[in-house]
Amino acid sequence: MNKNISNHLKKDKQIELGSFYTPKVIVDRVYDFIDNFLLERKIDKTKAIYFDNACGCGAFYRADRKFVLADIDEDAVNFMKRGLSAMSDILCVNSIKDVSRKKFNISEDVFLINLGNPPYNDVTSEIRQGKKGVFKCDGDIFDRDLGITFIKSFNKMKSDLVCVIHPLSYLIKQANFNRLKAFKDNYKLIKGEIFSSELFNGTAKTKFPIVIALYQRGKGMDYDYIKNFSFSIF
Repeated sequence: MNKNISNHLKKDKQIELGSFYTPKVIVDRVYDFIDNFLLERKIDKTKAIYFDNACGCGAFYRADRKFVLADIDEDAVNFMKRGLSAMSDILCVNSIKDVSRKKFNISEDVFLINLGNPPYNDVTSEIRQGKKGVFKCDGDIFDRDLGITFIKSFNKMKSDLVCVIHPLSYLIKQANFNRLKAFKDNYKLIKGEIFSSELFNGTAKTKFPIVIALYQRGKGMDYDYIKNFSFSIF
């Protein structure tokens, strides 16, 4: 499930959906973050629900966990269903519209972990020539950058733990950080590791830093916290 099979999308559609599939080495690092956190806090990894609401073709899926998977891309979801015929919780939906645990049949009292590589693009600037990306979402989480919208959705889900990949600029540029709004007020970054976008196939020639970010729901964070945060390098 970790093969790069985003070739079923044309370039303009790939940018519109922000869909760039994740190398296995990065997926494994995400699980290192999550499993170390759970081990330190004596949380049973098999009791939690793992939720990838932009699952693509399942790079983050692991059979030893309880998963809910969702994506708006019908071709990717059909691929997942063929490969995981025994799993019923694979949904072809817009994950950022009508966001709630109920929508995804997730109990309010279960320990919920959001993970993955949510799509990111800026619909005002990503495609300089040709058509721009568009998307529909709940009004209270809208941002012109699809990735920030997805991050805001984790707060609406009241996810207990979030470990996702996103541009480092979401955190270190104060204007971007402020756009996270309720998410930054309810989640704190507890581990962050930086790598280059060149690890992704099909991204632009201009490379930029991406972070594997582990967030815990709780007291929140301010920009001073981020300015003094010690990131590691992958």
